[in-house]
Amino acid sequence: MHAPFKSLMIDLLAKAEQPVNRLADDDYLHGDIEWYQYPLSHGRAGFTSLKLHGGITLHRSKVQFDSSVRSPECIDYCRARIDFTEPVLQVHCSLGGRAVRRDTLVRRDFAIDEQNAYVCVSSYAEFITAVHTDAPVESLHLGVSLSALGELLGFDAASELCATVERAQGSTHDLGRSVLSPLRYCLEEDLPFSVRKLRAHARALEFLSGLAMYFLSRGKPVAARKGPINAQQIRQFIRQHYRECVTLEDLARAFGVSSRTIHNILVRETGMPAARMMREQRLALAHEMIQQTDIPLTELADRMGYSQLSNFSAAFKKMFGYAPNVLRQSEYAYRSPSLAQFKIPGISFDPKK
Repeated sequence: MHAPFKSLMIDLLAKAEQPVNRLADDDYLHGDIEWYQYPLSHGRAGFTSLKLHGGITLHRSKVQFDSSVRSPECIDYCRARIDFTEPVLQVHCSLGGRAVRRDTLVRRDFAIDEQNAYVCVSSYAEFITAVHTDAPVESLHLGVSLSALGELLGFDAASELCATVERAQGSTHDLGRSVLSPLRYCLEEDLPFSVRKLRAHARALEFLSGLAMYFLSRGKPVAARKGPINAQQIRQFIRQHYRECVTLEDLARAFGVSSRTIHNILVRETGMPAARMMREQRLALAHEMIQQTDIPLTELADRMGYSQLSNFSAAFKKMFGYAPNVLRQSEYAYRSPSLAQFKIPGISFDPKK
């Protein structure tokens, strides 16, 4: 499945010292651009563009201004006009720094940061990306066509997801660090390009899974159950929805009861309130993931909703009596085979190359 671009044009509004002529050519529309850097008159910028398997596209841009022009104010950086071959689910988020999406079609500005993302479904997009100049800004656009979503989720679920997004269109969504975490780590620059694309595809699928759960299941009643609600059912729900940083109100909506009822069930059966239960469930899952995967601890903290590794480590140690890095270094932790053990013709796994 090919990238769903019909045409694309990007105009740099922050003046570049040299013209960027390849933004709308066939290389960009249908091929990969590993890294393209260009100097600005008062800074530097660049981007990576990947066309992944299944019609998924990723575009990551970085911009940093010189200290002479830094201020808390926002300046227009670039204008994009994108015509797709079919409706596309689009996600525009910030991986670092602050940006504003000035959407020309709905005539509104949307602030995006490391927790809030703009999500829409359309076959045409036209917007200006404005950035704050007081710090480096790294933003990411993900696109996946409706037909690709249908293959990933099934046509009914994909249609429901797109309809849900369309109903909420015209606003950003507080997806949280946990849902956005796979995108934050989807482009690992120290890997060979072919392996980087494979990792990026896996992380994109992981993000889409979390996004689908966010829009399709959050606040919906759980499947029909027999008998009264118990703490084990609530634990299981929290575990399944850990990426969404579920609140007490989310639990109440999901089980069709009041927040007080959820609170009373947990206190009666476990002796702990909902906030503590949710925190301990996420930390227990983090413990398992350290033992069973080689996910970096910084990324794992992000997935569990912690903005700082130090805060995650402190909470982890308070619960288990030892820090996550101690568990990672122990004999009980997962050990992934070194890439250097695999010999594939034409591919070097030396990170220095």
